Amino acid sequence: MLNGNWKESSEGNVEIKDFDPGVVDAMLRFFYSFEYDNTQGTPPMIFDAHMYQIADKYDIAALKTESKKKFELSIANGWATDDFPVAANLVYVLTPSKDRGLRDLVVEIARKNIDQLVSKDGFRELTRETPDFSADLIPFLCDKGSGPRFVQTYTCQSCYQVVQGEFAAKVQFCPFCSQRLPNLRRQNSLFGSPPPQ
Repeated sequence: MLNGNWKESSEGNVEIKDFDPGVVDAMLRFFYSFEYDNTQGTPPMIFDAHMYQIADKYDIAALKTESKKKFELSIANGWATDDFPVAANLVYVLTPSKDRGLRDLVVEIARKNIDQLVSKDGFRELTRETPDFSADLIPFLCDKGSGPRFVQTYTCQSCYQVVQGEFAAKVQFCPFCSQRLPNLRRQNSLFGSPPPQ
C-alpha cells in the first residue's frame, strides 16, 4: 500500500493528526468489519459527522454512506437535544458546500421541527453563527402555513430510496445519495394541486 518514496513507506507508519484518535480508530475498524462504533462517549450525531468528514477526506465511499445513515438516525432521534445545534454547525464547518449529504438532512430535520427548535437558545445561536445553514433553511420556511402544499414523492434512480418533499427549486438533490433531481422518478402527488409547470 505504501510503496512510494514517502516517509510513511520507510517508517511503516501513517500519522493522522487532524482527527480525534477515536474517529481514526473507528475508521480502521470499519476497514475490517464495514461497521463502526462510537466508543468515546461523544454524542452520536457529532461522532457520525466526524466519521463522515474523515470518509470524505480519504475518499472512503462505503464509510461515507454508513456514517450518513447513522447521522440521519441520530438526528432523527436527537433533534430536540442540545447536541443538535452543535452537530448542525459541525456539518456546515466540516463539509464542503457542494456536499449536500449531511447538510440536507440537517435542514430537513430543522424544517420539520422548527416550531420546537426556534425556542431553544442553541438553535437560535446556530442560525446566527452559521449563515450557510440559515440560507439553506429559510427558503423552506418562507411559505410555511401559506395554504395547501404540493408534496411530491419520488424514487431515486441511483439509490432507490423514496424521497418526499416540496421541490420548488430547479435543482434538487436526493437526501440519501446526493444525486441531482433528474435521477429521481416521480411517483405521485399529495396535498393540493400541482404547481403550474
